[in-house]
Amino acid sequence: RKCFTYFHDRTEQCPWCKNQEVFTGKSVSWEWSLAKTGKTYDLFDTLLKNADGSVSKLEIIHDITFRKLAEVDLERSNLELKALSKAESASRQVAETLSEASMALSQTLNLEIVMATFLGFLERLISFDSAFIALMEGTDTLLVRSLRGFEPWIEAESLQNTALDASSIPDYIGQVSQRKPVLVDDVQQF
Repeated sequence: RKCFTYFHDRTEQCPWCKNQEVFTGKSVSWEWSLAKTGKTYDLFDTLLKNADGSVSKLEIIHDITFRKLAEVDLERSNLELKALSKAESASRQVAETLSEASMALSQTLNLEIVMATFLGFLERLISFDSAFIALMEGTDTLLVRSLRGFEPWIEAESLQNTALDASSIPDYIGQVSQRKPVLVDDVQQF
């Protein structure tokens, strides 16, 4: 039986067949997967001159299935290692930033400097376009005390010490009155 019949249940030569190259005198190395066995092979095909002057094709087939599976496992492990390394690097950056922030924030008791420093370190940890710190004044007023990133839209000084009506944002007042920070993802929905 012909190889295309034996291996592939085909009635004619396979489109990937290397015979044409081999019978022109080339030696060919290639990989081939056989669906019947689920195996992958490394093949070496070369021209073989017979004693009677005719030519044949010599094909050496080596099963490399385990190597291919190991390569897939290695690639998956490398991807996992890269992801872990990236996560570890990000965690280390956060820890270093928090350590620096802790040291910087303990250098002064000046509230304005502490809030500005805090926003600077916060920007290194959380991506934001703009941020501000507002402190409760009484029971129904939030007073903007420090801000960062508003410069492209408005002069920062014009927002400094702006009073916000706390009753207009009742969802956040509970957190603010308990002295918990409020992160607003989209200020247009605020």
